[in-house]
Amino acid sequence: MRRPVFRGPTRDELRTRDDAPAAERPGRLASALVPTVPPDAKALVSTLMQIIEESAPLPAGKRAELRRDVLGLWRELTSEKADRQADYMGEPAKLAAYVRYFLPWNVVRLVPILAGLDLGLKAGDRILDIGSGPLTVPIALWIARPELRELPLELVCMDRVGRILETGMSIFDGLRLRSGSSTAWKVSVRKSLFPHGLE
Repeated sequence: MRRPVFRGPTRDELRTRDDAPAAERPGRLASALVPTVPPDAKALVSTLMQIIEESAPLPAGKRAELRRDVLGLWRELTSEKADRQADYMGEPAKLAAYVRYFLPWNVVRLVPILAGLDLGLKAGDRILDIGSGPLTVPIALWIARPELRELPLELVCMDRVGRILETGMSIFDGLRLRSGSSTAWKVSVRKSLFPHGLE
Protein backbone atom coordinates (compact mmCIF):
# COMPACT_ATOMS: atom_id res chain seq x y z
CA MET A 1 0.00 0.00 0.00
CA ARG A 2 1.44 3.36 -0.98
CA ARG A 3 1.83 5.94 1.74
CA PRO A 4 0.10 9.26 1.14
CA VAL A 5 2.40 12.12 0.21
CA PHE A 6 1.93 15.39 2.02
CA ARG A 7 3.38 18.61 0.76
CA GLY A 8 3.16 22.23 1.73
CA PRO A 9 2.29 25.04 -0.68
CA THR A 10 4.86 25.89 -3.33
CA ARG A 11 6.53 29.27 -3.47
CA ASP A 12 4.30 30.31 -6.40
CA GLU A 13 1.19 29.30 -4.50
CA LEU A 14 2.28 31.41 -1.53
CA ARG A 15 2.54 34.45 -3.77
CA THR A 16 -0.92 34.09 -5.30
CA ARG A 17 -2.99 35.82 -2.62
CA ASP A 18 -2.01 38.89 -0.63
CA ASP A 19 -4.90 38.23 1.74
CA ALA A 20 -3.64 34.74 2.62
CA PRO A 21 -3.23 33.95 6.33
CA ALA A 22 0.07 35.07 7.88
CA ALA A 23 1.30 31.49 8.05
CA GLU A 24 1.11 31.38 4.24
CA ARG A 25 2.96 34.64 3.65
CA PRO A 26 6.68 34.02 4.21
CA GLY A 27 7.72 37.66 4.24
CA ARG A 28 5.09 38.76 6.72
CA LEU A 29 5.58 35.67 8.86
CA ALA A 30 9.30 36.35 9.06
CA SER A 31 8.70 39.95 10.12
CA ALA A 32 6.35 38.74 12.84
CA LEU A 33 8.88 36.25 14.17
CA VAL A 34 11.93 38.54 13.99
CA PRO A 35 11.53 41.39 16.47
CA THR A 36 12.32 44.96 15.52
CA VAL A 37 15.64 46.01 16.99
CA PRO A 38 16.04 49.55 18.36
CA PRO A 39 17.17 52.29 15.95
CA ASP A 40 20.63 52.72 17.48
CA ALA A 41 21.37 48.98 17.68
CA LYS A 42 23.01 48.81 14.26
CA ALA A 43 25.27 51.76 15.02
CA LEU A 44 26.29 50.35 18.40
CA VAL A 45 27.01 46.91 16.99
CA SER A 46 29.01 48.51 14.17
CA THR A 47 31.18 50.40 16.65
CA LEU A 48 31.61 47.41 18.96
CA MET A 49 34.89 46.38 17.32
CA GLN A 50 36.28 49.87 17.79
CA ILE A 51 35.23 49.80 21.43
CA ILE A 52 36.93 46.42 21.84
CA GLU A 53 40.14 47.78 20.33
CA GLU A 54 40.05 50.76 22.68
CA SER A 55 39.19 48.68 25.75
CA ALA A 56 41.49 45.72 25.10
CA PRO A 57 44.22 46.87 22.71
CA LEU A 58 46.19 44.16 20.93
CA PRO A 59 49.94 44.66 20.39
CA ALA A 60 50.83 45.04 16.72
CA GLY A 61 53.06 41.98 16.88
CA LYS A 62 50.11 39.80 17.90
CA ARG A 63 47.78 40.87 15.10
CA ALA A 64 49.44 38.63 12.55
CA GLU A 65 48.62 35.64 14.77
CA LEU A 66 45.01 36.61 15.44
CA ARG A 67 43.51 34.69 12.52
CA ARG A 68 45.33 31.53 13.60
CA ASP A 69 44.26 32.07 17.22
CA VAL A 70 40.58 32.49 16.24
CA LEU A 71 40.68 29.28 14.22
CA GLY A 72 42.41 27.43 17.05
CA LEU A 73 39.86 28.64 19.59
CA TRP A 74 36.98 27.71 17.28
CA ARG A 75 38.35 24.19 17.05
CA GLU A 76 38.60 23.98 20.83
CA LEU A 77 35.10 25.33 21.38
CA THR A 78 33.61 22.82 18.96
CA SER A 79 35.48 19.85 20.39
CA GLU A 80 34.80 17.79 23.51
CA LYS A 81 34.91 20.02 26.59
CA ALA A 82 36.95 17.42 28.44
CA ASP A 83 39.83 18.23 26.09
CA ARG A 84 39.84 21.92 27.07
CA GLN A 85 41.38 23.55 30.13
CA ALA A 86 38.74 25.02 32.44
CA ASP A 87 40.51 28.40 32.59
CA TYR A 88 41.36 28.61 28.90
CA MET A 89 39.97 32.15 28.66
CA GLY A 90 42.77 33.38 30.87
CA GLU A 91 45.30 32.76 28.11
CA PRO A 92 46.05 36.09 26.34
CA ALA A 93 45.85 34.70 22.79
CA LYS A 94 42.50 32.98 23.42
CA LEU A 95 41.07 35.98 25.22
CA ALA A 96 42.04 38.27 22.32
CA ALA A 97 40.54 35.84 19.80
CA TYR A 98 37.33 35.49 21.77
CA VAL A 99 36.59 39.18 22.28
CA ARG A 100 37.43 40.04 18.66
CA TYR A 101 35.43 37.29 16.98
CA PHE A 102 33.09 35.33 19.22
CA LEU A 103 31.92 38.23 21.40
CA PRO A 104 30.68 40.43 18.49
CA TRP A 105 29.12 37.45 16.72
CA ASN A 106 27.28 36.33 19.86
CA VAL A 107 26.06 39.90 20.48
CA VAL A 108 24.69 40.08 16.91
CA ARG A 109 22.77 36.85 17.50
CA LEU A 110 21.49 37.84 20.95
CA VAL A 111 20.24 41.38 20.19
CA PRO A 112 17.14 40.34 18.15
CA ILE A 113 16.29 37.66 20.71
CA LEU A 114 16.55 40.01 23.70
CA ALA A 115 14.68 42.75 21.78
CA GLY A 116 11.66 40.46 21.44
CA LEU A 117 11.56 38.91 24.91
CA ASP A 118 9.02 40.00 27.49
CA LEU A 119 11.52 40.24 30.34
CA GLY A 120 9.17 41.82 32.84
CA LEU A 121 12.03 43.67 34.56
CA LYS A 122 11.25 46.35 37.10
CA ALA A 123 13.25 48.80 39.18
CA GLY A 124 15.40 47.07 41.78
CA ASP A 125 15.53 43.70 40.02
CA ARG A 126 18.76 41.72 40.18
CA ILE A 127 20.16 39.72 37.25
CA LEU A 128 22.71 36.98 37.84
CA ASP A 129 24.80 36.05 34.79
CA ILE A 130 26.72 32.82 35.51
CA GLY A 131 29.55 32.06 33.11
CA SER A 132 29.36 35.64 31.88
CA GLY A 133 32.75 35.65 30.15
CA PRO A 134 33.27 39.13 28.63
CA LEU A 135 29.77 40.25 29.72
CA THR A 136 28.19 39.16 26.45
CA VAL A 137 24.61 39.13 27.75
CA PRO A 138 24.76 42.54 29.51
CA ILE A 139 26.33 44.07 26.38
CA ALA A 140 23.64 42.58 24.14
CA LEU A 141 20.87 43.58 26.57
CA TRP A 142 22.15 47.16 26.67
CA ILE A 143 22.07 47.36 22.87
CA ALA A 144 18.74 45.55 22.47
CA ARG A 145 16.68 47.33 25.12
CA PRO A 146 17.34 51.09 25.31
CA GLU A 147 14.18 51.54 27.39
CA LEU A 148 15.86 49.60 30.20
CA ARG A 149 19.02 51.71 30.33
CA GLU A 150 17.60 54.13 32.88
CA LEU A 151 15.89 51.41 34.93
CA PRO A 152 17.71 50.77 38.23
CA LEU A 153 18.94 47.19 37.84
CA GLU A 154 21.71 45.23 39.49
CA LEU A 155 23.70 42.87 37.28
CA VAL A 156 26.08 40.41 38.90
CA CYS A 157 28.39 38.85 36.31
CA MET A 158 30.19 35.71 37.41
CA ASP A 159 32.94 33.71 35.78
CA ARG A 160 35.85 31.57 36.91
CA VAL A 161 38.35 33.72 34.94
CA GLY A 162 38.80 37.19 36.37
CA ARG A 163 40.71 38.56 33.39
CA ILE A 164 37.89 38.09 30.91
CA LEU A 165 35.41 39.65 33.34
CA GLU A 166 37.62 42.72 33.64
CA THR A 167 37.97 42.91 29.85
CA GLY A 168 34.21 42.61 29.44
CA MET A 169 33.61 45.33 32.03
CA SER A 170 35.91 47.69 30.11
CA ILE A 171 34.06 46.96 26.87
CA PHE A 172 30.68 47.46 28.54
CA ASP A 173 31.78 50.79 30.04
CA GLY A 174 33.01 51.89 26.61
CA LEU A 175 29.67 50.94 25.08
CA ARG A 176 27.77 52.97 27.67
CA LEU A 177 29.90 56.01 26.98
CA ARG A 178 29.61 55.57 23.21
CA SER A 179 25.82 55.40 23.35
CA GLY A 180 25.72 58.79 25.08
CA SER A 181 23.48 57.55 27.85
CA SER A 182 24.05 57.42 31.56
CA THR A 183 22.86 54.28 33.22
CA ALA A 184 21.14 53.35 36.42
CA TRP A 185 22.52 49.83 36.16
CA LYS A 186 24.84 48.67 38.89
CA VAL A 187 27.13 46.14 37.21
CA SER A 188 29.62 44.12 39.23
CA VAL A 189 31.93 41.27 38.29
CA ARG A 190 32.81 38.35 40.51
CA LYS A 191 35.44 35.72 39.94
CA SER A 192 33.92 32.58 41.34
CA LEU A 193 33.38 28.89 40.73
CA PHE A 194 29.76 27.83 40.39
CA PRO A 195 28.03 26.94 42.65
CA HIS A 196 30.27 27.89 45.58
CA GLY A 197 30.27 31.59 44.72
CA LEU A 198 26.48 31.97 44.93
CA GLU A 199 25.51 33.89 48.03
